Amino acid sequence: MVNSVVKSEYLAFFRHGDAGNNDAERRHRAGDPTAYDDYLLRPSSYHWLTPLGEQQVRQTAQWMKEHSFAFKHHFVSAYIRGMQTAWLLDIPGAKWVIDDRFCEKDGGIFHELHPDEAEEYRKRFKNRAHELDPYRSRPERGQSFFDLETSVRPAIEPLPTSSLVVCHGHLIRVIDHMIMKGENSWHMKSLWDSEWQIPNCGLIEYTKKSPKTGHISENLFWRRMSDPCQDRLGEWEQITRPRYDNDALKILIDEVLGRLSQES
Repeated sequence: MVNSVVKSEYLAFFRHGDAGNNDAERRHRAGDPTAYDDYLLRPSSYHWLTPLGEQQVRQTAQWMKEHSFAFKHHFVSAYIRGMQTAWLLDIPGAKWVIDDRFCEKDGGIFHELHPDEAEEYRKRFKNRAHELDPYRSRPERGQSFFDLETSVRPAIEPLPTSSLVVCHGHLIRVIDHMIMKGENSWHMKSLWDSEWQIPNCGLIEYTKKSPKTGHISENLFWRRMSDPCQDRLGEWEQITRPRYDNDALKILIDEVLGRLSQES
């Protein structure tokens, strides 16, 4: 059960359920050449939940009740799959604030290309920015992860305690690693870095108050990641924000420059 001392002091970010874009990726990996045909016919903002996604959210809603999750404030992305997720959570008394700053990263031209076409598109760029600097790499007519951070950071800082935000995978990656953990952009090794993934209906909570002692720190120092669809309530872990002395800074510089010598 959620500790009653802690639950009114934390922020929670929740990824929407399985949606059309997730289904297209799954089917493509399974060898379906038509998987992205429907996906590319409409903007990302119009991708709705699949039947699996609806089932995941309903399952999560029950899981949250069983674990006594409660929030005073509720925010949601303006994208259809985000709003559907908020609706299906069916939280009693919730009054949702729809905020465009919590929407998914704009993939630009990649929302118009099949995966094989996207790979050919990337090969055109000799500086390999998407491989060497994936955090700042910006697709044509789209956003980089840095752009997303710049957009969402002002929305995160004034959030009141006991807030639930229903949003998207890329956005939660930025919030988790950059804003909450205080990491630097070079920690992202690639666009598909496994350490930056979060499952559909994944829930991450942050708090200033220690779940063990009740002590309140100046910054957000505690984090818990749960997977409701796997009936997994995570363990609280302390966030250690990285700081670099001269030796550590040199190690990071050498590591980053070493990527230039790696094969494409």
